[in-house]
Amino acid sequence: SPEDVVMCLSGSAARLLQHCIEAQGHELALLTKTHAANSDSSSTNSVGGVTQATWGKTMILRLEALIKELGAALGVSVAGLGLLGGRRGERADLSRTPGPLGGGKRVYVDIERIFTVKVQVFGQPVELAVEPVLMAVLKAACKALIEWTRLSTFSRRGYCQLQVDVQLLRQAVGTYVKDASVLETMLEEVLISAGERTTVEALQGLDPPALSVVASTEYTRLSSSLGGVGTTGRWEGGFASTSPSVRW
Repeated sequence: SPEDVVMCLSGSAARLLQHCIEAQGHELALLTKTHAANSDSSSTNSVGGVTQATWGKTMILRLEALIKELGAALGVSVAGLGLLGGRRGERADLSRTPGPLGGGKRVYVDIERIFTVKVQVFGQPVELAVEPVLMAVLKAACKALIEWTRLSTFSRRGYCQLQVDVQLLRQAVGTYVKDASVLETMLEEVLISAGERTTVEALQGLDPPALSVVASTEYTRLSSSLGGVGTTGRWEGGFASTSPSVRW
C-alpha cells in the first residue's frame, strides 16, 4: 500500500541520515590525528610548548563547509549560522576549564559525572534541518574524541595542545547551535579524560588560564580571517581545509 511504501522510505531515509551524521562526526574526530601540527616548543611565546591551535581550526573550517553543503542539499538559507555567518552564540565559560586535578577535586568531578544526564549520541531520530544535523554531527565527533582520549596517553605538550584546541571549539560551538551546553559538557569530558591519562609530573605547574588565552586569541584571529571567504566559497585565509567534500 502507499502507506507502507511511505513508511519504508521514511525509515530508510532516517537510517541513511544517521549514517551520514556518524561518518561526518568520525571524520571531524580524525582531524585530531591527521591535521595536528607540531608547534615550536622552544618559542619564548609558547605556553607548555604550544603557540597555537592546530586541528581545532581545521575542524571549524570543515563545519563551515558543512553548513554550506547542508544548505545547498536542503534548499534552505544558512545566513547567520557559524563563524562565517557572524552568529554570536553564548560563549563558553572558560573559567570552568578542567585543569590538573587534585585528589579532592577529582573525587568531586567523578561524583558530578555520575549524576550527569546521559547524552544519547547514536540512534536518536534527527530532524532533517541544518541545526539538528550540526548538533548530531558535533555530538558524534565529541563522543569519538572522548573515546580517543581514553585509549591514549599524553605528554605535557600533548595535553597542552589538546586543551588549546578543545578550548577553541568550546568558544565556537555556540555559533552552530542555540544550546551548546551538552557539547560543552562533552568537550570538558575530553579534557578530563586526557588529564587522567597524563602523568602527574607532566601536569605540575601547568597554567590552564594561560592556555585559555591562547585559545581565545586563536578564536579572535580565526573569526576575523573567515571574513576573507568570497562568494566563490574559496578559502582566502591561512588555514585551508584539506578534508574531502561530502555530498548530502
